[in-house]
Amino acid sequence: MKTCRITGSLRPVTGRWRRADMPGNIQPGNTRVWFNLDQPLAVISSHQLANAPDGSGDVIRQWHLSATRRDEAGRPYQIEEHQLDLVVDCFGLSRWDIFNRPEGAEHHIWIPVNPARRGSRLAGNDPDGQAA
Repeated sequence: MKTCRITGSLRPVTGRWRRADMPGNIQPGNTRVWFNLDQPLAVISSHQLANAPDGSGDVIRQWHLSATRRDEAGRPYQIEEHQLDLVVDCFGLSRWDIFNRPEGAEHHIWIPVNPARRGSRLAGNDPDGQAA
């Protein structure tokens, strides 16, 4: 994993991506937007405080990726499994470390900054990273 020196958010480590301007509805503080140059994928990457995925009720520092794709008309829709694999790989993640939550057109990936708070035993994931 590689983080942005300014925001602390995750950034791609492989693949062809370009950073985009922030949409008006997103606060720029700890967030960056990335577009894949080979596929119609967009990833919003942020560093924030959020509820721990282990159900403890703790609020902890986490990286959050929100991935989506767009059709020819520009409408967002959910990424496919192989595209999720591409995002996970390009951002230097392991399926074991993430907690996935597909919601609507976005696929949300939460990664606790503290490695001790990651993993299937805490997040209810199986070894492939799928939510149980």
